[in-house]
Amino acid sequence: AGAGGATSTTAAARTGSPRLVVSQTFGLDPAGVRVTVRGVGYDPAKGVYVGVCTQAAPSASASTCIGGVDMGGDSPSLAWVSANPPPYAVGLTQPYEPGGTFVVSILVVARSGDIDCRVLRCGIITRNDHLRYSDRSQDVFVPISFGG
Repeated sequence: AGAGGATSTTAAARTGSPRLVVSQTFGLDPAGVRVTVRGVGYDPAKGVYVGVCTQAAPSASASTCIGGVDMGGDSPSLAWVSANPPPYAVGLTQPYEPGGTFVVSILVVARSGDIDCRVLRCGIITRNDHLRYSDRSQDVFVPISFGG
């Protein structure tokens, strides 16, 4: 039984599926806390978003994620990982590391707009970027919860 710094991992059922390790998943400060998210087993030919979304996500709707979809690179609550970003995204994405891995830091807050993760079930998610929204092969959801 660990305190707020415990690590949580989720994995899809088949071998070689993408999975996430998140530095903290429970007892999060509702006002905001930075977490480190490590992805393993991703296809580097496909860019992914890493963010905080409701369990209804991943979906093509930005309304299910804290901060919505950020294609400008200025949301602290979303990271875009891509090995080959489109020309307009060069410098806005973070590259994959060898073997389809990545490490990003995102700001996790409990509430943004109409989304309140103290009421709704939310998690750290990955989903293919807007160039492949219909491809659900890299969808991963790690539940999170907030303290106080």
